[in-house]
Amino acid sequence: MVWNWAHLHIMLNHIPIIGVPFIAILLFVAFFRNDKRLSVLAHWLLVAISALCTIVYLTGYGAHKELHDLGLDHKLMLHHHEFSIWALGFVLALGIWGIQYNYQLKRNHNKFNFKRMMTISLIGVLLTSILLGITANMGAKINHPEIRKEGFLESIP
Repeated sequence: MVWNWAHLHIMLNHIPIIGVPFIAILLFVAFFRNDKRLSVLAHWLLVAISALCTIVYLTGYGAHKELHDLGLDHKLMLHHHEFSIWALGFVLALGIWGIQYNYQLKRNHNKFNFKRMMTISLIGVLLTSILLGITANMGAKINHPEIRKEGFLESIP
C-alpha cells in the first residue's frame, strides 16, 4: 500500500483530537488537587499539541489534492476546511496560552492566581475539544457516506 497525504492527514489528526481532551483531564486533576507541577506539564503538552496541529492542518492541503479528482463532495471539504481554520486558531491560542501560563507561574510564583488561570485554561481546552470534534466529524463525512445521516450535529452545515 502506498501512503499519500490523505493517509498522513487522517493518521495525524487523531493525536490532537484525543490529546486535547486528555489534557483537559490532566487540567481538571491539577485544578482539584492544586497541583502546580501537573498543570505545568499539561500546559507544555498544549504547546506540543499546537505544534502538531499545525502539521495536521498543513497535511490537509495535500489530502485535498489527493481527494479532489475522486468525485467527493466539495461542499463537505470546504466546510471541513473552514472549521479547521478555526480549530487551528483555537489550538494555537492554547499553545500560546500554555507558554504564557508557565512563564507567569515561574516569574510570579507567589502572586500567581492558580485557580483563575486554571479556569481560563479549562474553558479554552473544553471549547477547543468541542471545535476539534466538530471539525473531525466534518472531515469523516467527506469519505464516509455511512455517517452523513442527520444526527445531533445536523444544524451545522
